[in-house]
Amino acid sequence: QVGNETTNGMLWQSGTIGQNGSAGVGGDLLYSGSQQTLSWQNFGGLLNSAIAGVRAVQGAGPRIPVALSIDSGDKNGLPQYFFGNITSPSMGNVTDFDIEGVDYYPSNSSGKSFAFLQSNLTTLANTNYAANPGNPKKIMLLETNYPYTTHSGLGISQWPSTPAGQEQEFIDVRNVIMNLPHNDGEGILYWYPESVQAGGYNIYNGGATALFSSTGNAEPALS
Repeated sequence: QVGNETTNGMLWQSGTIGQNGSAGVGGDLLYSGSQQTLSWQNFGGLLNSAIAGVRAVQGAGPRIPVALSIDSGDKNGLPQYFFGNITSPSMGNVTDFDIEGVDYYPSNSSGKSFAFLQSNLTTLANTNYAANPGNPKKIMLLETNYPYTTHSGLGISQWPSTPAGQEQEFIDVRNVIMNLPHNDGEGILYWYPESVQAGGYNIYNGGATALFSSTGNAEPALS
């Protein structure tokens, strides 16, 4: 994975994309005109340099799969916008990678939904296949989690904040990846399953999104 959640670029200010842009599909990702194009070109140059480093380490050995990473896979149109621009010859011009990685944290934010996650990734899968039917880029969900107990700011009405709700979120998201067109889904990762609450420490999400309780029991046992 080259960078983490690079939706706004990396190594600011050299690799910033659209920090001060106007509203649109990409929201705060957009610059206007030549400034926007230059920002993608700069960011693409950084990614290409990083990927070149991976290929140098790879040498004559087996190909090392490279993933690009963005957040908000459930924001309407965002994954298509990002990967369309980053691979465009006149914009990012980044092509020597293997996996389009997105993150998904369920929320009630406007413009985001589980349905958008599914439609976004389905569109990406069809685009990947059309571009290269013999070896399309794969799609991977690099981060997701869901609370098994009530915690401020977490959880949506689609799944209850219970062990069963946590399990169902993971199953539903897994099924989206498994059922993408052209067998384009590569896999899914649960973020920070071992974030068990411990006395005297501020644990991520108070331990509410761990897959294990403070007694070590699975919350729930996923198979």
